[in-house]
Amino acid sequence: MNQLGIVARASRNTPLLHLASTTPRAAFASLIGIHINTATRWAELHRLILEQLRCSPALTRTARSSGNVGGHS
Repeated sequence: MNQLGIVARASRNTPLLHLASTTPRAAFASLIGIHINTATRWAELHRLILEQLRCSPALTRTARSSGNVGGHS
C-alpha cells in the first residue's frame, strides 16, 4: 500500500491515539492488549499533538479564512 501512496499506519494510528485519550487508560490498555504505561504515553502524545496543532499559525489562518475561528465545525 505504501508503494501506491496509501499510508495505512497513519490511518490506523490516528484513531488509536484518539481512543487512548478519550477512554480510561486501563480499559484502553486491556482493549488493545498493551501495558497501561504505554496507554498513558499514547494519551499524552495525543494531547501534545493537539496542543501543537492549536498553536500552529497555519492552522489558525485556515480556521479564520473558513470562518471557523473557534475550532468547531
